[in-house]
Amino acid sequence: MESEKVREHDDYGTRDKDQCDDELEDITNLEEQIEMIKLREMEMVKTIQMKIQLKEMKENERLREERKRIQTLRKQRSELEQSLFDKKTIISQFDNEERLREERKRIQTLMKQRSELEQSLFDKETIISQFDNQTTRKQYHNVNKEEAKDSVDNNHKMFMIKPNIPKFSDPNQFNEWKVEIESILESNIYHKEILRQAIRNAISGKPRKVLTTLRPTATSEEILQTLESNYGDIKSGEKLMEEYYNAQQEKDEDISAWGIRLEEIIQKAINRGEIQTCRKERMLKTRFWKHLRNVEWNNATRLFFESSITFEELKTKLRREELEMKVNKEPEIKKQIHVQQFDPHIKLLDELKERIKSMEEKLNSLSEERQRPPMVAETGNRCYNRGQSYRGFRNNSTFRGRGG
Repeated sequence: MESEKVREHDDYGTRDKDQCDDELEDITNLEEQIEMIKLREMEMVKTIQMKIQLKEMKENERLREERKRIQTLRKQRSELEQSLFDKKTIISQFDNEERLREERKRIQTLMKQRSELEQSLFDKETIISQFDNQTTRKQYHNVNKEEAKDSVDNNHKMFMIKPNIPKFSDPNQFNEWKVEIESILESNIYHKEILRQAIRNAISGKPRKVLTTLRPTATSEEILQTLESNYGDIKSGEKLMEEYYNAQQEKDEDISAWGIRLEEIIQKAINRGEIQTCRKERMLKTRFWKHLRNVEWNNATRLFFESSITFEELKTKLRREELEMKVNKEPEIKKQIHVQQFDPHIKLLDELKERIKSMEEKLNSLSEERQRPPMVAETGNRCYNRGQSYRGFRNNSTFRGRGG
């Protein structure tokens, strides 16, 4: 029993040792697993942190893009607001210009009505004065008869005077003729019927066919309108402005012609409503001076251009410069003309000299031939005739051959 107990005790000791070893191995394994788990946990933490940083970076970039987009939208909004403001200002300007045009038209119509009323009043006053004069004549037949006749004759002369209107036969001169007629109409000196008939009589040639399209009772304004539609300037306002901005002095165009052409273009643009009258002087002055064909004129009149002189004064200054340059160039032109005139005479003299030289050479050769001895000439001729046939030189030679 004791031995068995000892054996059992030994068995338990061995078993405890084995269990302790197993437990130690388990503990080490667990510690290794724990360390592995900690490492994995650390890696997971790092990955999570990296993902969080990436998210933050993406969010920051998205925020930046959003800010940029917001800034661009704000700029676009400001630009759109500015464009709307500009358009509103332009529309307001156009509205103001249209109002001004309507006001001008209304003023023109009122002026026409006033002139017509004044004309009708004048006609009625003349008729009343005629009737009064007739009654006064009947009542006072023997008193101041001659003075009454003189007053009536003077009234008739003022009332029935005929205007001197230039003829219109060339359609290219319609603008000049129209200006003359408009000035006569604005003066209100002549009677309407007489002026209308005078305008009809002044139209001749091809433009007279226009009168066949009008009524016999057409007024002067209607005649001018029909002529304007047929022979007037049909260029648009934009075309006139383009012509103004492309205008420059031509090669054979003098200062006065260049200024008149430019003034005509600007006046047409003003009539079409493209340019305001207050800008006319400045536009004329700048375009006229900057686009001269001669740079010397620009250099000579720069001070006058930059000063506050008018366009007409600048034009007179340039005309003086042009005249001075012509006067300085006249002697050079005269020299060139004299040289050109003497050139053919010099050629003739050279030709005559050459002919004289050739004649002198011929005379010298003839004189040498005459001075030779006759024997030498005969022998030379004989030798020459022997070498040639008789038939070949039968008519050309002066000597006879055999049996000649």
